[in-house]
Amino acid sequence: MKQKILGLYLGLAAMCASATQMDMSPFTEALIKGEAQAPLPNDRIFAGLKELIQKKTGDSGDIIIKAFRIQQFKTQANCGRVGFIIMQPSSNIALPELGGQLNICNDGQPPLRECKETPGQPYQPDHKCPNGKPAVDTHEAAEAINQALKSGGLSHQQAKAKSFNAERNGEGKAKAEK
Repeated sequence: MKQKILGLYLGLAAMCASATQMDMSPFTEALIKGEAQAPLPNDRIFAGLKELIQKKTGDSGDIIIKAFRIQQFKTQANCGRVGFIIMQPSSNIALPELGGQLNICNDGQPPLRECKETPGQPYQPDHKCPNGKPAVDTHEAAEAINQALKSGGLSHQQAKAKSFNAERNGEGKAKAEK
């Protein structure tokens, strides 16, 4: 199941990155409108996960991503923090362990970053600074991440480690909550 969860996160990242190929991803739509939902795509990335959830709930109803805006950034007004959860409305079940948060902009890309040597100067997320190190999150984006961590969210590294450890220990059954 943890491999499926990791696949879900990779698939969700792909959904963010391909927002221009879709009318709008649920993440960008939630950022703009406040909330949004969309069915998990019918593709190989999500098929196994959808099947596992439907088997666990005993319900063949659609599995959806429900996204909601947490914060609109002030310094990059077209960007903000969005939360999401995976749900099956027909069974009234939400799967918070398959949810999370991310910083995203209206175009589906992450917010611009900055170099410590030139604070306030925006750069693309993959920019290398003069010191050879990657650009870092702006203060506002970093603060949004810190707030998520303080409220119990996992960092990318923690989620990856948890998934790896659960898979190695044979754990990882999805816990559906009503």
